Amino acid sequence: MSDSPIWHDEQSQSVTSRGSDGRFLPGNPGGRGNPLAGAVGRLRGVLLSAVTPDDMSAIVGALVAAAKGGDVHAAKLIFAYTLGQPQPADLIEQLSVVQERLAVMEGRDGNGRGRWG
Repeated sequence: MSDSPIWHDEQSQSVTSRGSDGRFLPGNPGGRGNPLAGAVGRLRGVLLSAVTPDDMSAIVGALVAAAKGGDVHAAKLIFAYTLGQPQPADLIEQLSVVQERLAVMEGRDGNGRGRWG
């Protein structure tokens, strides 16, 4: 028997051997992974084979029409996928503070002039 402790993993109910530093020892089989990944992959394949590029164009067109008609949820969905997540409102203010601090650290005044002129 080795000097390394044997730990019982409560989630997988399996025995794993680790070294004294807590790392897995060579030969450890590793995690079993996501047991549903294969099923999800097959379902995605079915969905992808059922939807054509023309279907996607029609769906996007309907989504845009709904957004233009005042559907806030449709507009949010379009914005989320085309513009990305909104930045914090005070981002410009935070940037100004950082720039001022850098100027002080570098010995510049607010006009970009250095310490000596």
